[in-house]
Amino acid sequence: LEVMIRLSGASARAARLLAADPTLAIELGTLNPKTVADGRVDFRASVAKIVRAADGDTAVFDRLIRRYRHRQLLRLALLELREADVRETAASLSDLAAAAIEGALAHHRAALSAQIGWPDPPCAVTVIGMGKLGGCELNYSSDIDVIYFYEHDQGQAGDLSMHQYHVRLFERVTASLSRITEHGLVFRVDLDLRPEGRQGPLANSLASAVRYYETWGRNWERAAWIRARPVAGDPALGQRVLEALRPFVYRRSFDLQAIEDILHMKSQIDAELNKKGRARLRSGLDLKLGRGGIREIEFFVQALQLLHGGREPGLRQTNTLDALRALEAAGRITVRTRAVLGDAYTFLRKVEHRIQLVEEQQTHSLPQDPAAVAHLARSLRFPDAAALRSALDRHMAAARDLFAGLLGQAEEDEPLPPDVALIADPNAGDAERIDALARLGARDPVAALANLKTVERIPSSPLHPRADRVRRNVGVQLLWACCESPDIDRALTHLPDLLKAVLGHGTYLQQLEDPTRRRGVARLLGASTLLARILVSHPGLLPQVMLATSTPSPEALEHNLQERIASCRGDVELALGTLRNVKHEEVLRIAVAELGGAIDGPAVSERLSRLAECLVSAALRLSIEEQTEKFGSPGDPEAAVVVLAGGTLGAREMGYRSDVDLSVVYRGQGSTVGGRRDPIELSEFYTRVVQRLLAFLTIRMPQGDLYPVDMRLRPSGRQGALVASLRNFRDYHAKAARLWERQALLRTRAIAGDVGMRATVEDAIAAAAYAVPPPPDAAGQIHAMRERMANERAEIRNRRSGERPLDLKLGAGGLVELEFLVQFLLLRYGGDNPSVRNTNTRDALRSMVDANVMAAADAEPLLMANDRLRRVQNWLRVAHDRMTDFLDLDRIRSLALAVGYHGANAQQLLTQDLLRDVDAVHRAYRRVLVV
Repeated sequence: LEVMIRLSGASARAARLLAADPTLAIELGTLNPKTVADGRVDFRASVAKIVRAADGDTAVFDRLIRRYRHRQLLRLALLELREADVRETAASLSDLAAAAIEGALAHHRAALSAQIGWPDPPCAVTVIGMGKLGGCELNYSSDIDVIYFYEHDQGQAGDLSMHQYHVRLFERVTASLSRITEHGLVFRVDLDLRPEGRQGPLANSLASAVRYYETWGRNWERAAWIRARPVAGDPALGQRVLEALRPFVYRRSFDLQAIEDILHMKSQIDAELNKKGRARLRSGLDLKLGRGGIREIEFFVQALQLLHGGREPGLRQTNTLDALRALEAAGRITVRTRAVLGDAYTFLRKVEHRIQLVEEQQTHSLPQDPAAVAHLARSLRFPDAAALRSALDRHMAAARDLFAGLLGQAEEDEPLPPDVALIADPNAGDAERIDALARLGARDPVAALANLKTVERIPSSPLHPRADRVRRNVGVQLLWACCESPDIDRALTHLPDLLKAVLGHGTYLQQLEDPTRRRGVARLLGASTLLARILVSHPGLLPQVMLATSTPSPEALEHNLQERIASCRGDVELALGTLRNVKHEEVLRIAVAELGGAIDGPAVSERLSRLAECLVSAALRLSIEEQTEKFGSPGDPEAAVVVLAGGTLGAREMGYRSDVDLSVVYRGQGSTVGGRRDPIELSEFYTRVVQRLLAFLTIRMPQGDLYPVDMRLRPSGRQGALVASLRNFRDYHAKAARLWERQALLRTRAIAGDVGMRATVEDAIAAAAYAVPPPPDAAGQIHAMRERMANERAEIRNRRSGERPLDLKLGAGGLVELEFLVQFLLLRYGGDNPSVRNTNTRDALRSMVDANVMAAADAEPLLMANDRLRRVQNWLRVAHDRMTDFLDLDRIRSLALAVGYHGANAQQLLTQDLLRDVDAVHRAYRRVLVV
């Protein structure tokens, strides 16, 4: 009776489970009290019995493992309601999850191998627990964050490659744990922390994982791996994974950038929640994500672990409270800090657990219902809700204050490097400063010193010899950040112009007092001439952009853009300037986020493409409004216009310097009605709309450029009408279009104009591209076109024969070969299989793997090549502010740093990866397209 009352009174979910299966209550009620109170039991032995009882029957296994999970969660809930330590119950929940994973792995490995054969040679597997599972801190409603690894790619299992076998194995494991059946689920499985995130392969070999993290690993992934531990599978392989990745996670040198990135992650969370207007966060009621909440405490600990763990192995703890104790023992935090954060963390986790017990839902916030808060307070032995709120406020305020001081403390601990101190000293000799600049990586230290002296001569410069102490400290820190940017020469070249631009505005200079802004500015100056010029020309963007670690959602961006244009009150010139300002703001936000490792290459392309869509849509609306005011609106109620995007915009693969490939289709007959001037035919009306659209997008203004526009992909190319009727569009592509035009349509989609008409146009595009099978000689035609394009580059290539250039676009294994390969496969398979149709190269490759028309092992190197080649091409163009695809492999160190490579051998590593990428693409291209 006591068990029933205590559990049902605390948890409606528990009450339903007990009602549905009364034997659970009987079991708990008749257990020895000592057994109930013992939170750490041998879950693995019990789960092993379930595996044996199922005897290969997945339905039986799924049912038994779920019932066992329900029984154990009720037992642990009872334990916690009897005032057990929350750390013990969290550890037990983590043990239970690990046992369930082990059981599912054992069951499905045996079943799959019995079906298709065991791997030959033998291949070990391991499951790495991340997040709360890795830290033994699981909640009642937590997802379990895991990454799946297997030992090697040699050999096969039956007819499957090692990769295919293990992907299939872990798909079944994931489904057994997370699939919702009539008996519920075991645990939700979150695989987003795996290499490449949601776009990455489900399972990774040890070697491929090491390559990924060495090449592409970002600071947030380093932070995630702090809490990693093997939870299932082969323990020896699990340890090998941890050992292999230890140099990536824990660096030997101080790493202040890691702290900045962790603060960026926190600010991303804050911005996202504030954007959604969550009142509970603003009032401090979100125990996890709120100010001073669980996440801030975890970030505080992880930042110091990343900062010092490379030299102090004792700090490498996966559990937050264990790490706090280790930091105190190492003298990295005070006794008071450890006590304040430890007490706050324990209390917040206890309240979080009690909230989740009610319905076993993923919530971290206090209920809004006062009666529910009072009920929660009573269950936690508080006299009333006010007492509970007072305790929460006290703990969270103390944690918030400690977190707020984290970056400043870290900066004080980091001494200024001697060479930076030397070049910052205006009284030092020129020869000494030149030598120091050379040691810091300057290719032309004499020119770099000249730029630095220009900065020192600027009145009110923070590096002026007579600058006050506070101002000079900002200048020295900015100089240090420039030395650590991707290219010290480029950073110092643009630094004088930037300071001249900001010194006239005291508030702008104050922005550079913030370490995160300062480093963001320096990274931009050193990474890109284009971005540096934007920032110098628009210093007002500095306070808006430099701390932005995420960009608005497309909906939020569109809403913001419309509001700002509406404020122009019909002034077209002012509206066009607004479009350009918005572009600069968002481009800088995206670049800062990419340089800081907050987003990867595919996300950059996606965001730049969404930005272009918003701007083209806004320009189209302005054009339609202007022409409607002159000539009236179409008299045909069915009349509408749609803008199509091809090329990089159509494929959602935009770069910072991309142009936009556009064509326009309209529907309707007759003429316009109303307006100040005489009516005109709809064809002329929409032609004028497009003419103004092109002018709005391309006209040079004081605020800068918007986009170059290419309209050669419209029906009949340059000879065709500027705007085509929907009927003419269909007729042309049905009767006259050539194969290269079908290829172009594979990357074309509707991006602006009438929403209702877009679906009709998309259907027309699909029909033109896929309805007719490709000609028998399609491969030969596509290859011949690629050869013609390459031959046009021959003269340029010959002029550069004295260098070692790699043509990222048209060279062997370049992006054109990759795109043509994918387009040929889309033409071959897309007609019969709509699921493979994607305008984006990466998505198309993924869809072809999902549709079993391409092996995952064949797609993986192409996906890696696609991402790396596009990112390098993007930064090559943006660094020099010109459209170029020729990469000099002997001079790419600054580019390597900009795209995420680190250390003295960054250039060598990037070169090796690029050569491997183009080789993989070229071999795949020739295998498919060249007879």
